[in-house]
Amino acid sequence: MLEPDISRVTAHIWVGGALPEDPARARTVAQTIAALGVTHVVDCRSELDDQSAWSAIRSVHYANPGIDDGGQQIDDAWFSDQIEHLQRALVDPGAQVLVHCQAGVNRGPSLAFALLLAEGFSPAEAESLIRQARPGAGLRYRDQATAWFGRWSGEPGSGRADSPAGFSPG
Repeated sequence: MLEPDISRVTAHIWVGGALPEDPARARTVAQTIAALGVTHVVDCRSELDDQSAWSAIRSVHYANPGIDDGGQQIDDAWFSDQIEHLQRALVDPGAQVLVHCQAGVNRGPSLAFALLLAEGFSPAEAESLIRQARPGAGLRYRDQATAWFGRWSGEPGSGRADSPAGFSPG
């Protein structure tokens, strides 16, 4: 596996898998990610966390609002809390956020999908961007994120009708 196991989705949004289990390698990979410009990390895993690797990197804010990856219903409050946290980070034009889970297949990509919806992309655009960046993404929670976004934004199931300037699906 290439390290770091992250993929750039947009200029400010990354998605990926966990840091290596070995503590020394984890710290090295975390430093590499920080050097790429990532300023905020949301670790979606409930089973593990990377707090020890990120704690020494003052330029990166780390959060671990973990959820299980069992195909369960995800509470709207979880999506809302994470999106509001990430959007507060993205107010800074220099911010770059990384959302990840263990393998970078379901939880992390699904949260990145929700963030893209909140940032104005349609569900089709958001899915296309994630799949272009991370072809193995499963997006297990995509439908839940879309339904959450409809309730959260008052725009059931579609994201904004207009696309962000310059979007062109690949």
